[in-house]
Amino acid sequence: MTNTANSYDMTESGFYNYHVLRVANSRFGKMPMDLSSIEMAQVKVQAQREYDLEATVLATPEAAKVIVADVVIEAALDRVKAQYEVYDDFIADLERNDLE
Repeated sequence: MTNTANSYDMTESGFYNYHVLRVANSRFGKMPMDLSSIEMAQVKVQAQREYDLEATVLATPEAAKVIVADVVIEAALDRVKAQYEVYDDFIADLERNDLE
């Protein structure tokens, strides 16, 4: 990606980008590319903290034993898809945020 104020790097196959997308939406109600440079800086700090915490927890022996059923994952994905009137818009947002 280009090195602009609103760009963000891929880390661990999109997991970091997921945090950026989620934080941008929850804090500002915007897509990452629509944030101001100040908002993006705030989002990046929070997203990195959450990513680091998640990575620490997932690296524990206990986490290796956790199994998430496919039905739980599918239900979560369906909740996100339901926010889109058009399925192609959902796919386009995934691609724009390197989450495809």
